[in-house]
Amino acid sequence: MTKVIVPGVLVLAGLLGAFWWMDDEGVPNNSPPRPTLTKEVVVAMTKDGFMPNKVTIHYGDTVKFVNEDTQDRWPASNIHPTHAIYPEFDPKSSIKPGGTWFFTFTKAGIWRYHDHLLPSLIGTVVAE
Repeated sequence: MTKVIVPGVLVLAGLLGAFWWMDDEGVPNNSPPRPTLTKEVVVAMTKDGFMPNKVTIHYGDTVKFVNEDTQDRWPASNIHPTHAIYPEFDPKSSIKPGGTWFFTFTKAGIWRYHDHLLPSLIGTVVAE
């Protein structure tokens, strides 16, 4: 009888431990909190640079880059010219005047970026 009870108790303890370690949606409790509401933040690309040039968002939020200049613009992750720090944060081509590009930040961090066509224009997204 104890041969059946002891393994059963161990299995039950393991299952209870797994439920304690996970939240109610099955995500480990030690993972970063997920945003409950996502939002869209607008960054204008102008002849003077990115406006605003620093935004703070929750990861999971989307930044809408709007080209309000008469020249093409190309927002992309640092480091110029490779964009290797956050390679997904790169539209892979320029944004025409009047055009837009959306990027959803799925990683928390401080993400510095530049205009690939005019690298002196810089900005920062803080995704918390």
